[in-house]
Amino acid sequence: MKHLYIITGGPGSGKTSLVAALAVEGLRCVPEAGRAIIQDQVRKAGRALPWDDQEAFAAMMLTRDMLAYGYASAERRLAGGVMDRS
Repeated sequence: MKHLYIITGGPGSGKTSLVAALAVEGLRCVPEAGRAIIQDQVRKAGRALPWDDQEAFAAMMLTRDMLAYGYASAERRLAGGVMDRS
């Protein structure tokens, strides 16, 4: 079984840029859930945002991260995987 790597660090430290570069090199990557949730909620005027409804945001983060982990775990049977701060 291949390894699953998680990229973590403070805001603005380059996690997303690193994961994007690894994806270009052909690694299977899972983007950070928080960024996607915020973009989605802002686009549709939702309230599940860390500055509006932290509980709803946290629940969405947990759900997406669990799904992402399941995806990455299944995929790593074929190749290594990289997750952005999940």
